[in-house]
Amino acid sequence: MDVPSRRSLDTTASGLNAESIISLSAFPGTPVSTDFNPSVFRRQLPSLPTSRSSQRGSPQPSNSDWHDGASSISRGRVDSTIPGVTASFIQNAMSDEQDARSEITYPPLSPPQTQYAPSSRSSRRPPPLRLPSDGGDPPAMKTGGSTPNTAPRSALTASEEDASIAAAHHGSIHRDIRTNSVTKSLGLQGAEVVGVAPATIVQTLSRRSSQPLSHRQSGYLSKLPSHREEPPDDIPDDISQHSESGRSYVPSFISSSAHSLRRVLNRYSRYGRTPSPAPPLPPNPNIPASYKSYETYFFQNGSTSNLPFLGKRDPTSPAVAQSTANSLHVWPPAARNSGFSPLDGHPLDSPKVRESSTRGRKKKIIILSVVILALVVTGIVVGVVVSLKNKVASAASSCANGLAGADCSMNATCVCTSSSSRCDGLSQNLVDLIPTVNQLFQTNYSQSEVYSAVWASVGSSKNCISQANVVDLAPALTKAKSPNRLEFAQSAILWNLVESQDLTSAQKLRSFIVNAPWATLTSSDGTQDGTNGSFGTTISGFNFDFASQKVSPPSISFVSSASPSSEQLSRIAPGARDVLDRMYSVARASATQHKVALNTYWTGTLQQNSDDLKTFLSAFLNSPILLPFDSQSDDMLNLMQHNQSSSFPPPLACSPSLNSTKLDRVNHLESTVFALPNVTTAKSYSADCYPSRPTYGRLDVLQLRLPFSDQEGGDKLPKQALALKRDAGSRVVVYPWNINSALLASDPGSALSSTQTDYRQYGTLNSAEHVVLAYLQSIGDVNLAMSFIKFLLQDTRAPPPTDFALDRMPIIEVAIFGTLDRSDFTSATTAFSTKSGGVFFGSSDSGTLRDWANSANLPIFWAEKAGSTQVVRQTSSPPQAFSDAWKASSDSLKNDIDVTIKQITDSLSSTGQFTAAYGFG
Repeated sequence: MDVPSRRSLDTTASGLNAESIISLSAFPGTPVSTDFNPSVFRRQLPSLPTSRSSQRGSPQPSNSDWHDGASSISRGRVDSTIPGVTASFIQNAMSDEQDARSEITYPPLSPPQTQYAPSSRSSRRPPPLRLPSDGGDPPAMKTGGSTPNTAPRSALTASEEDASIAAAHHGSIHRDIRTNSVTKSLGLQGAEVVGVAPATIVQTLSRRSSQPLSHRQSGYLSKLPSHREEPPDDIPDDISQHSESGRSYVPSFISSSAHSLRRVLNRYSRYGRTPSPAPPLPPNPNIPASYKSYETYFFQNGSTSNLPFLGKRDPTSPAVAQSTANSLHVWPPAARNSGFSPLDGHPLDSPKVRESSTRGRKKKIIILSVVILALVVTGIVVGVVVSLKNKVASAASSCANGLAGADCSMNATCVCTSSSSRCDGLSQNLVDLIPTVNQLFQTNYSQSEVYSAVWASVGSSKNCISQANVVDLAPALTKAKSPNRLEFAQSAILWNLVESQDLTSAQKLRSFIVNAPWATLTSSDGTQDGTNGSFGTTISGFNFDFASQKVSPPSISFVSSASPSSEQLSRIAPGARDVLDRMYSVARASATQHKVALNTYWTGTLQQNSDDLKTFLSAFLNSPILLPFDSQSDDMLNLMQHNQSSSFPPPLACSPSLNSTKLDRVNHLESTVFALPNVTTAKSYSADCYPSRPTYGRLDVLQLRLPFSDQEGGDKLPKQALALKRDAGSRVVVYPWNINSALLASDPGSALSSTQTDYRQYGTLNSAEHVVLAYLQSIGDVNLAMSFIKFLLQDTRAPPPTDFALDRMPIIEVAIFGTLDRSDFTSATTAFSTKSGGVFFGSSDSGTLRDWANSANLPIFWAEKAGSTQVVRQTSSPPQAFSDAWKASSDSLKNDIDVTIKQITDSLSSTGQFTAAYGFG
């Protein structure tokens, strides 16, 4: 709705002269009201409609005229924090001299100065205005003989209409004080001016809107600079809630219009007027505490800026760079065009005024210098890198076609290593180096095996130059000067690259060799000891000494690495401890060497998540360890009955049942891998043989119920085993082949390979990455390997499903050193049947096993097959149903009555003896 403007009422709000010095620190910036909303006040400061007389073209004063009530002011430090005075507001007011609708434009734009004459200020001052006590509209008063008038809506400017609409939209009464001193002194009627001078009180009736603050509009907002941000809509309620009062107020920003007051001073100077003392100001209303909170809120959030900071924000307004005193100053007329700032009294080109702009220019220069310096450094680095790459490329391209290396001595011609249509090219110099590697490092690499490792680490390229350069050691070692050292060093690099598939380690080795002090060696091209480590380094877990031409694992102690319990240490003889120290040392080195290769195979070939590898290793190495024995063997039965205090099961090398072929196999393995002396065929089991010799078993990664699968051994392999405690696992060595665990009951098969007798291929339960890698690679079928991984990660603690290809799965074998006491086991496991398929349950041989287990307080798990999902758990005090089935089977076997495994299992199943719970614990 349209709100008609009311005629301005003269007051004696603030007539000041040159001697007036007042503090503005407590001058109100907002009306004291019970429900005043500061956010609305700041958003809605519209220009009130000018009087009709001014719109009709009444003579108006010039910007430079001196007239009644004009003065210049400077803001003090306290005054600089008056609420409502924003830096952008003052800047806008001082820069926009042509905007007659601005709230602080003083005086309004006018025709030439000759149209109005000086007049007496005192003769035209009206009596002070007194507001009604009920807060209603003040009575209309005549000003210079004029009568109240209301400007029609069509006569209002756009911003005035916005102000009127905004005032009508927010329902509370606001009283603004506008000065009318120019009207009084110059005879202009209706002109409304803002300033610290006699003021005109205009009362507008408005209605508070229920809309959010962010949706309220006002003409005042259009006057703010576009870069200023609006107050946030989430202003706390305790800041925006106020009470309403009918008292009049003068906004504090009126006193801050330095530009307007300067024009007033100029006019007084022109007419020779000096401001006369003004009547006392009306009492200052108290500023609500909530408005102070509102002020603090906006100062903290950067919505307003104090006057001292205006010069820093806008170098074009140096007049407000700082405030000097908490007072008002009257400037002489001579200062009108003298280049002085009306606020601080300093020349506009003084150092103080130029300080802020100089500071800004220095900051820009510093920032620009830093940016330029960064670009220069970046350019230098890029240039160096490109130069080095160009040098490498130039060196490579400088060799004749098919040659590589710093001295162009290596043959980089690609040689196909695959018999299929795919070439799988390997550089000729590496192909020539393979036999030397096999001889020096006791390996049996093929060309395709070397190609696979090189391809996995070095990658593929259009030629084989990058492969050849892996072993380039010139000019430190060359064929012409030191062929022997060059051959060993190149072989060491290639061996480590094939095993680790880690190009970074190969590059470290190459760099170490190239930078070694070869000139200090006394020998021309042979081995030399005692070099004090100048030619030794540890890379990929192994110690490399290129002077003595040796590669060995760092020595570590079994005790420090495995941390066995005192009970387990007591079971280890001195000879066995030496073996464990040896195996723990090499296992740690090999596991370190193969970590990258295992991760590459896991994520590449097997397409597994790298995060699952740690879980898989834990499940793999924490699988049950089963030590098989044959309860149908007379030797085993005799040991269980008469030598219960001796180690059981006994070491394989101590068995009297070994023939010469099997004994040779055992000696070959134990002498080359464990560094044990050879043994001769024993006439009987002797306790003197036990301490240093290992007992062999299986790592049951497939969670089978029996030590051997049904497809593996048929009627020859034993059906009984003991499950080892985890504490005894510190004495265990693991390897990925089936060598000796079933040797007593099977043929020895083919001779052991060089890989099987390489002690670097053996691991321990805490260092077995290389063993796990060899096991996964030996599966052969990637899909089967992935099925096995999935099975183990599920941790079902039960055998795989019946459709799982158990017969195609490799074996993980273990060797445990030291004496085996019955307390080292958690349980025994056996089949219901004999090796030939007869009934074992209830037989005399099974009775011996049962008595031995009961004496050791070990449970026995009975299973039909290795892959059975359910087993029967027998303890020293079995349930009656189990005892009845045992007695029935035993009586039938004694009396030669036919009894079948199915009859036994049906009887036990009908009485609930079978359980799906995992055994061996």
